[in-house]
Amino acid sequence: MSSRSATARPGPDGSAAPGGDGMNERGDGRLSNPRDDGLRRRDFLRLAAAAGATGPLLDAAGFGRLALAQAPSAPKKGGTLTVGINTDLVSLDPNDIVFANVPMFFQLYNYLVTFGTSLEPQADLAESWELARDGTSATFRLRDGVRTHSGGGFDAEALLANFQRIKDKATGGGLFSRLEDFTAADKLDARTVRLRFARPRPDYLAMVSRWGMIDPAAFATVKQKGGGTGPFKLGEWVPGDHVTFVRFDQYWQPGVPLLDRVVFRVLSDPAAMENAFRAGQIDVAHTIPNKDVQRLRGEGLQVVPAPVPNEYYVLIVNARRAPFDTLKVRQALRYALDRESISRTVLGGVGKATVQVAAPGTPAYDPKLDEEFGFNLTRAKDLLAQGGLGGRTTKLNFLVSTSTPESPEIAQILQGDLKKLGFDVTLTIVEPSRYFPLYFKGDFDLTLSFLTLATLDPTDFTISSAYRLNATNPAWLETGPPKEYVEAIQKLNSTVDRRDRWAHLRAAVRYLLDQAWALPIALRLPTYGLGKAVRAFAVDPQMILTLRGGGGWGGRGRSRVTGYLGRRSAEALLTVLVASLLVFAMVAALPGDPAQVILGDRGTPEQLAALRAYLGLDRSIPGQYVRWLARLARGDLGYSMLSGIPVADTIRRTLPVTLQLAAWALGIVVLIALPMGVHAGTRPRSLLARLLGGYHGLALAVPVFWLGIVLAWLFGVYWRWLPPSGYVPFGESPSGWARSLALPAVTLGVGVGSVMARFVQASLEDVLGREYVRTARAKGLRERGVVWRHALQNALVPIITVFGIQAGFFIGGAVITEAVFAIPGLGSALWRSILTRDYLVTQSIILVSVVAFVVISLVTDVAYAWLDPRIRYGRGLGGVS
Repeated sequence: MSSRSATARPGPDGSAAPGGDGMNERGDGRLSNPRDDGLRRRDFLRLAAAAGATGPLLDAAGFGRLALAQAPSAPKKGGTLTVGINTDLVSLDPNDIVFANVPMFFQLYNYLVTFGTSLEPQADLAESWELARDGTSATFRLRDGVRTHSGGGFDAEALLANFQRIKDKATGGGLFSRLEDFTAADKLDARTVRLRFARPRPDYLAMVSRWGMIDPAAFATVKQKGGGTGPFKLGEWVPGDHVTFVRFDQYWQPGVPLLDRVVFRVLSDPAAMENAFRAGQIDVAHTIPNKDVQRLRGEGLQVVPAPVPNEYYVLIVNARRAPFDTLKVRQALRYALDRESISRTVLGGVGKATVQVAAPGTPAYDPKLDEEFGFNLTRAKDLLAQGGLGGRTTKLNFLVSTSTPESPEIAQILQGDLKKLGFDVTLTIVEPSRYFPLYFKGDFDLTLSFLTLATLDPTDFTISSAYRLNATNPAWLETGPPKEYVEAIQKLNSTVDRRDRWAHLRAAVRYLLDQAWALPIALRLPTYGLGKAVRAFAVDPQMILTLRGGGGWGGRGRSRVTGYLGRRSAEALLTVLVASLLVFAMVAALPGDPAQVILGDRGTPEQLAALRAYLGLDRSIPGQYVRWLARLARGDLGYSMLSGIPVADTIRRTLPVTLQLAAWALGIVVLIALPMGVHAGTRPRSLLARLLGGYHGLALAVPVFWLGIVLAWLFGVYWRWLPPSGYVPFGESPSGWARSLALPAVTLGVGVGSVMARFVQASLEDVLGREYVRTARAKGLRERGVVWRHALQNALVPIITVFGIQAGFFIGGAVITEAVFAIPGLGSALWRSILTRDYLVTQSIILVSVVAFVVISLVTDVAYAWLDPRIRYGRGLGGVS
């Protein structure tokens, strides 16, 4: 006999649904689940039409599922849902299982099975499944009539093609190691496939619940264009700005989706996210920092945490280093951590304190353990004395990543807790690209991370590196963890009975607490800002978001100008070449491994090596530079290491936005600098001149980012005169374009305008004392003519140089302003590429900025002759004499 895991039966709309998990349709138009499992995907899609008429709807697996309290009796198709996300997608490939890709998984793809908040499997592409008695194979029966985005059918052949793709190290992504024990796939008939395992895998459903099915016709372009069987297909992806999914009219579930489109806007700055949410620019803010939840709720805004936890913060101890190679010392830490204080302050009471790897609500979770191993400083000191450290001061290196804004704050509290035990703790806070190499080398005494809870299956937590069973576990390098732990985890899969498996985990949890090399601190729960139309919010346990819802030169003079321009062009080319070498060298010298950043803490050495070879990182530095330079000569800037999108496309998309912002800002600079500078220069003792001095000092003292935040809040959130964030293309709406650039342009222009005004004032005061100005006045010319025609034109010669430098700054240096206002320009793209270690994008954008400076310098030199006829173009390299 074999063990039947689930059998589908027709749901309310006639499609298959897991047995015993149907929805009850009530006369008041609402849907309820007798098992309180929230809305299933099919029913939620039906309700999503309400987004077009009464507000947005959202189903967030692992984050939140939104629905209106009452659905209209006759829902209409249409509507757009806008969601703010705090990081851009890495790719559109469902095999790239990283946090950043969460928003797109359930929009573009279906899975064999999914899990609801009841933690029970639900049918998706598979209408039934069956596990063999020995647990070494499972048979899946696929739904009939499922269409892919390319118009083909999804059948057994398509599933086999997907299986081959995940077994290829180059294309398998995170699934290559996750489904390592899946050894073969057999086609039994047109809709039935048997998956075979290397050993018993009673956790097979949890394993395949992250396996998104790709349209085989889309394999070649899936990273950039996606392609599956999901309710939406890709409309447009503008990296760093937004991604739009549009309704797939041939979706296999009848009557859904009802929304026309779903738009995800990238708002990486928390202040920009909050402002957009307050101003109603986004329907859902994904996510809001935990500590801001109570403040925003106090202001009447709806902010909801995900009620089903999937991750937790954990203190990892290097058990191979003294003093933590002594068990009693590790055990002392269990009682020294004030978890409740961290939950209350840093996590705003949202992330509850915990000491266990099992999620609350699962059969393995024991609430008594939280009390038994809670904060007890006296007990901690007793154990420390038993470990031989009583009364001694020990120095520790505490490694912390900036992966989340809460991590450094939690580490600071832990630093204070450990000081009470006599530990002198030094915090080493680094970005993720530097963190992972140190972490996997075991170069730490303590480190703070966030890992996966056991939620869907007892073995979920073991996918995290700190719970690996072999010698690559960073807490147990070289030796691997104790054999008792390995045996306990292997015992979890020794039976197919789920109750027995959770019972085994319950025993393993106590063992992990006794060994104390990984000490859970608090749950990590994302929180979401919900628009006014959102009424209900539920969550299932997977970290997957589901939405349902004048004159020239002549003759000889021209040849001299041409010669000068030729020499200056040669100089410019040499400058760009040298700059390219410096840019490449600086970027290559930055610490961190891009391959490590992309794969995170779950990448195996083999996967890292394969990815480095794919990205060209296995070559020597000179070899990488020559390869890059050769591509530049052909006009090929390469492809993004993360998204696979051509770098030239990124620059073509972002550079015009930055140029428009720069033009706006320079216009504001001129409007400020010329009138104020001329007035102060001609009337240095006037009130306006004195006010200019105060304005100049204030403008220099106020940081650009602070000014941007204040302007966004005042004009975008409080008064709502202008949008606080985002960019509207000119072709879409000229007025919207002007409004979207107004605040960032003012932020950039105000400070530079004060500098330029003082420069105009000083230069004009100098020129007005010259002999030719006194002569012009003696001839009886009007003062306005003397100032604007004679004095100002000559005063502008040095001013134009400073103006050109500022123009170059606006093109290449507006990173902070673009981030604050979520402007998808060159600066934002540069900042993202630096954070993600996307070498080619970083190098190319910096090089484009250098070229912009060189071109502006050349234009500035040429402008000298028009401004001052006394200047002539000579033959020397100086160019101007």
